[in-house]
Amino acid sequence: MNKLSFIKINEPLNRHCTLKIGGNADYFAEPESEQQILEALNFATQNQLSYFVIGHGSNLLFADEGYRGVIIKLAEKFAGIKVKNNTITAQAGAWMPYVARKAQVAGLVGLEHTIGIPGNIGGIVNMNAGSQRMSIAQNLIAVRYIDEQGGIKSISVVDCEFGYRQSIFQNNKWLILEAKFQLEKGDKNQIRHTMRTILSERRKKFPRKEPNCGSVFKSNPAMYEKYGPPGQIIEDLGIKGKQIGGIQVSPKHANFFVNTGGATAMEFVEVLKYVKDRSFIKLGFQLVAEVQRVN
Repeated sequence: MNKLSFIKINEPLNRHCTLKIGGNADYFAEPESEQQILEALNFATQNQLSYFVIGHGSNLLFADEGYRGVIIKLAEKFAGIKVKNNTITAQAGAWMPYVARKAQVAGLVGLEHTIGIPGNIGGIVNMNAGSQRMSIAQNLIAVRYIDEQGGIKSISVVDCEFGYRQSIFQNNKWLILEAKFQLEKGDKNQIRHTMRTILSERRKKFPRKEPNCGSVFKSNPAMYEKYGPPGQIIEDLGIKGKQIGGIQVSPKHANFFVNTGGATAMEFVEVLKYVKDRSFIKLGFQLVAEVQRVN
């Protein structure tokens, strides 16, 4: 097996996710260009290995056993951002808050709600993430990606099948390369003020110091109307602060599970199941996990 120079062997995955959990990946690639991404994909194909693409790992739960295949990380080494007139084009590895700040400096309105989202462009577009009752799709105009055959293509936002935390990319083996946003001109100072307000509110509401994966459960519209958001539901069930091993339902926000130290993926799954079972028994609603398990 001819290994590429930018591919590591037996890389600890707990170094590459915000939960700080996970075993080793057999192979770990961190490409710096589209050509290297294609080479990493070819390496996996030629050696009959599975592969999984990650960014900063802010919404992932890696298995304790690690990953038998190739992890392809698109983060700091593939994070270019271009601003031209009212558009911003960002590579998949670009950190979302940094893209939002670039928009603010350019006096462009539309990405303020993303300033506190701990994720990169590829993952955020893939799951149509957002905050403040908004989603990334609202200012997106096009996405470049690599399809199953290794071809580089572009798709317009109207064909991305965006829904609540959903997109066409979740149903296809496509690798997102970059996203292009159409924004509007605005006042830099007002945009900065809006962003600071959002960040201040997030700091008050969400755990920041302990390792976590962001929101654990998706918000269901029907459930929200009757019982409120997942965090409120979990708190009303009386299990805020519940802990199994090193995983705790955050005392600050119940829809966040924090790693209090030395936690395992198995412990995370146990807490996840406990919360889901209690919710279903008490309310008849099935909470749906937003965190993605990689095993």
